[in-house]
Amino acid sequence: MKESRPNFISVDKERLATFIDAIFAIVMTIMILEVKVPEIGEVSGGNLRHELHKTIVPFTGFLISFFTVAIIWFDHHDLFKLINAATKGFALLNFVFVAIIAVLPFSSALAWQYAGDSTATFIYAVNILLISLVIGALFYYVNYFKLINREEAGKSRFYAMKRKLNVLFTGLMILALPLTYVSSYVPLIVAGLTPLTHSLLILFSSRFKS
Repeated sequence: MKESRPNFISVDKERLATFIDAIFAIVMTIMILEVKVPEIGEVSGGNLRHELHKTIVPFTGFLISFFTVAIIWFDHHDLFKLINAATKGFALLNFVFVAIIAVLPFSSALAWQYAGDSTATFIYAVNILLISLVIGALFYYVNYFKLINREEAGKSRFYAMKRKLNVLFTGLMILALPLTYVSSYVPLIVAGLTPLTHSLLILFSSRFKS
């Protein structure tokens, strides 16, 4: 009876990772669909150029949200490298994570299409914050239930720096929520800094020997 319990609660780690990777790919593809091609009756003079200018803000939002998802993928990938096994509880928490990620194309399009509206950017900020919190919950879960390779995670300066950055930007996004109603652009600025700083960490990750 005791031997069957691990098989009952376990989940194929590779299958779970493959499924979640597919969701990431779909979400990242859907995002560009929110940047609409200008609809004009007849191309003449500078009217197409004028209409294209209107897509600059939504396209900027697409780039920031796209690379935010890319950074989240790196975090999630690093998590899966550290764990020794996956359980059904861990899989269920990952499904919650996927559900929140799936909302991002909507919240991103809403915020960047109506960047001057506090309600639109507030919804986007909440979505980004929830993603960050669930990532933190996933790391806490694997630590608490001893699914993680503690030796590798503990000795790596890279993982230590990444944890600090995640805590920092979670805190900044929490602060950004009330400030959204002072300036609707605050969460957009914080969201833009997240992929930038994490990308720099990844680019210089070779300097973190262990």
